[in-house]
Formats: sequence, C-alpha cells, structure tokens
Amino acid sequence: MSTDARTVRISNCIHEKLSRLSDADIRAASNERCIFKVRERKQSQIEEPYEPQMVSIGPYHRGKPGLQLMEKYKLIYLKQLLDRTGERSLEICIEAMANLEGVAKRWYTDERISHDGDDDFVEMMLLDGCFILELVWKINHTTQSTNGILSDALFIDLLGIENQVPFFILVELFHKTNPNSGASSSFNNFAQRLTGFVIPAYGNKENEYVVDDDQVIHLLDLVYKACTSSFAAKFTTPGPRIGIPEADLFSLYHITSANELQEINGVKFVDSGKVSWLDITGGNGVVKIPCFMVHVDTERLLRNLIAYELHYVLHHKDTRWYICDYAIFMGRLINSARDVEVLRRSKIIINKLNDDQAVSTMFRRVTGDIYPGNSFCYADVFSELEKYAKSRRHVWWTKFRKTYFNTPWSPISFVAAVVALILTFLQTLYTIRSRPPR
Repeated sequence: MSTDARTVRISNCIHEKLSRLSDADIRAASNERCIFKVRERKQSQIEEPYEPQMVSIGPYHRGKPGLQLMEKYKLIYLKQLLDRTGERSLEICIEAMANLEGVAKRWYTDERISHDGDDDFVEMMLLDGCFILELVWKINHTTQSTNGILSDALFIDLLGIENQVPFFILVELFHKTNPNSGASSSFNNFAQRLTGFVIPAYGNKENEYVVDDDQVIHLLDLVYKACTSSFAAKFTTPGPRIGIPEADLFSLYHITSANELQEINGVKFVDSGKVSWLDITGGNGVVKIPCFMVHVDTERLLRNLIAYELHYVLHHKDTRWYICDYAIFMGRLINSARDVEVLRRSKIIINKLNDDQAVSTMFRRVTGDIYPGNSFCYADVFSELEKYAKSRRHVWWTKFRKTYFNTPWSPISFVAAVVALILTFLQTLYTIRSRPPR
C-alpha cells in the first residue's frame, strides 16, 4: 500500500470519528459554564455518589424511581410560592422559562437535551427553580413550615454536580416572583443562607462570599466559591507558590499519621476556631485545624465538590485546588480509627457516624485517585510537621514524658524521686563534711 493511500485511509477514519463528535462533547471540554455528568465513577461503598437520593433537579435524573415523592412537594412548594406572590406570577414565570429554554439547554452536555419547544423542559425548569426558591425562603423565615423534608441528604442533593439548573434560571424566577425586590436584593445574597446548613461553621458575615449573579454558574458553584473564597485570599500570587519541591512530593504520601505524630513526636492538634474549614495552620508542634463534622452524607458532599473543583480549575488558569488539597491532607493524616480518635478527642472531628473506622475509610475512598502537586496548599504546614517530627529533641522529650508522666500520679512520683535523690545527695555531702580529719 502506498504512503498516499494509507494517509487517505487514516484521514477518512479520523474524519468519520470527528463527524460523530457532538456539540455537547465539545461544550463539555471547552466551556466552564456547563452542567455535566461525571463519566468516571470513583470506587465507593455508597451507591452512586453523584446521583440524588431524594430530589432530582434538572433533566439528568428526572423521572427516576425513588425520587417521585418529591415531585409532589415541588407542586406544594409552587402553590405556596404563588400564594405569597399572586397567581398571575405563574404565567409570567412560564413565559420567562420559555424565553430562556434554548439558552438553558445549551448548558447541558447530554446531546439528547437539544431541541426547543419542549414543554416538559420548560415545566421542569419552573418546578425545580420554584422549589429551590421556596425552600430558601422558608429557611430564611424560620416560622414557616418546610413540610418535614429538610435533611442533610436533601441539601447534598441540591449540591449534586449532575443535579443543577443554571443560576440565571433561579435569578429570573426570583425577580419575576419578587418584582419589588430591587437590585440590592439579589438571589445570590438570598441563597447564601443555604450554605450554612451544608458546610459546618460557614455563615460568618465577615467572611461571606459576595458576587454578582451573572458570575455564578449554579448552586454548587455558589457553595464552592463560598467555601473557598476566604481561604483562597491567602494565596495572592497567581499560579504555584513556593511549596513542596517536586523531588519531595513523594514524601507527602508517607506523612506521619495523627496518632504517630502525637504519640511519638508530641504534636498537638487543636481546633483553630476559624470560619473556613479549609484554613489549616501549624508550627512549633501545634497543628490548628478547624472543626469538621462528618455525617452519613459527607462523602457525597466531598465527592461532588472535588469533581466540580477539578472541572473548575481546568478552565481557570490562575486557580488551584483547595477542596482536593484539604481532602489529601486529612486523608494522609488519617490512616486508621486511632487517628480519627485523636482528632475527635481534640474536638477537630465531630463524628456523627459513631464509628471512627468508617471516617478513616471515607477519607481513604475520597482521596483514592487524587494526588498533590507542587502548589499544594498545605505545603508550609506539611514542611513544619516534617521538620518537627525529625527533631530528636522532641522525640526524646515525648518518650521521656510518656515513660515518667503517663499517669496522673507520675508527676508526683517523679518529683518525690527527685526530692529523695537531692536529700540523699545532701545527706551524703553532710556526712562527708562532718567527719573529723585524721
């Protein structure tokens, strides 16, 4: 076969493959503003960590068995919203959703969501958007009943990477149902209260994330930026900062666990009390880690935040991993149930699972296929830990303290022994000096 014939054959083959490449695939690869499915499922003991358990939002999981009960609550919430804003709002909202249908569909990477004029899609956007609106309104007005549907699982569903509607849909519905709200009452500000129910310790007004509505992609994006913004402000220089050299990255995989650092090296772990749960600091043998609550849905939360961060950083050059690095650091610190116990007794981990081994296993699964880079956020903390752990003085002092001060009575016994030794020495010295010279 001649070279030209072979070139033509390969060229035809590639052209055929290019013709099968859909617009949705191209959007997924090049557009940060898209709502996509996670193609690679990470190994997990929980069933489909990216699939909703209570409520479907958007088209990907609509109509699936097990999620139908919440469809009734979507109608109930829509009725309650219309009762507050007036029946005329329904027609106004439907018209607004119909006008945004084409734009909204282009945000989804599934090529089956393509043609306009789909009444089901418009109805879905209306019901899902109004459900979120009314839920957030009820959360902000504690005297209002939420009909008993509030749970951690529901909130994690609302942050599912495959379970989103474009944020501009929520903003449009908010303004259509609140025509007198004014520019200062953006849905962004209105929705931020939701994050306090999902991320423990988040919600301090001094650290609130504020952004224009058109800069938010969806609710998961809002919560991701709210979680990372105050911590990200510490890294003012774009791109990788001076951290762990590439040659030393391998040592991070062997970072001493929390139990060993405490038992052998005398490292102390304390709750820093910081608002951002990412803000870990350390020095002089003390590691300050903000309190973090682990419950049955924490793995789903971390997996969805990590999956979104990997996508987000890919489309923003001057950004770095924050959630990934947090998970990596905690995953290296926790190798066993004993490590979880150390952090739990230090009031750093609140274990709602009531099983320390389950927490250790969860962090190991979450970090199973993500790896640190030379812009690792906790490089300074890691370096300080390594330096402190390698100090022979600290190792000796820790062993000495464990040997002689391992019980409440040990200090008293030690002091008594020292006093007895001093008295014996003085007595011997006195005896020697009191003998008459020969």
